[in-house]
Amino acid sequence: MKKICLFLGIIFTFNAFSQDDLMALLEEETKDSTAKDYVIATFKSPRIINGHSIEMPAKNELIFIISHRFGRLNGGAYEFFGLDQATIRLGLEYSPIENLCFGIGRSTYKKNFDGFVKWRFLRQSTGYKASPITMVYLATMSLTSLKWENPDRVNYFTSRLSYTHQILIARKFNKYFSLQLMPTLVHKNLVQTMQQSNDIFAMGVGGRIKITNRIALTGEYYYLITDKNKIPTVGGIAPYNSLALGVDIETGGHVFQLQFTNSQPMYNTGFITETNSSWSNGGVHFGFNITRTFSL
Repeated sequence: MKKICLFLGIIFTFNAFSQDDLMALLEEETKDSTAKDYVIATFKSPRIINGHSIEMPAKNELIFIISHRFGRLNGGAYEFFGLDQATIRLGLEYSPIENLCFGIGRSTYKKNFDGFVKWRFLRQSTGYKASPITMVYLATMSLTSLKWENPDRVNYFTSRLSYTHQILIARKFNKYFSLQLMPTLVHKNLVQTMQQSNDIFAMGVGGRIKITNRIALTGEYYYLITDKNKIPTVGGIAPYNSLALGVDIETGGHVFQLQFTNSQPMYNTGFITETNSSWSNGGVHFGFNITRTFSL
């Protein structure tokens, strides 16, 4: 009788262990089947160079950006190769919740104020319901506070405003290479002639190539799709497509971005539609961005 009881006890014990193991395996399979890993660090800064990247602060983080562009290198020794003609932009970006960011900035170029909202509605991920890309909607508004050229005529406050709408589409292919596309619409409330268009379409492309854990090469190009004869001129010159090349250097909580670009404005409506110099004739500006992140 004792042997029978012992045998039954062993059987039930093994059965209990088997059930526990089976439940654990089922739970693990269920967990694995619904797990999702988000891709991080597609870019190291909220800016590729001039334009926005898909990156934004995490919840309750504040980013402070100092952007600086010197004058044209072809200004010669008299202008100290652009150092005497510097412009600056100071910006703040904050995320009250995940995937939503608000920002403001002030530029010395045209005494411009700008603001934006950035919403990430799709994020590159692996695992359950994986996504191959990240998509962000960006809406910006800029306001020039320069004095009116002709104060004697009727001038409207709304004439100072311009806007951009962008869909930022990015993919991190591997730890070394990221690519982003930026279909863009710029709207200017005021244009110079009736023949010019208030709406300007452009397509941007930007990328990042990682060299070391702290250094990466970046590039950015915006092509103006709208006929340039219908785009407001800049100092009597039809705008050029914006091209920028740079180097990102990450040091702890800071990201230093060094760049060369033919665009001096540092806000969307400026560098996309008001670039008035060309790489081909030396109309290139040296500049930098410094990004610092604070947790609130």
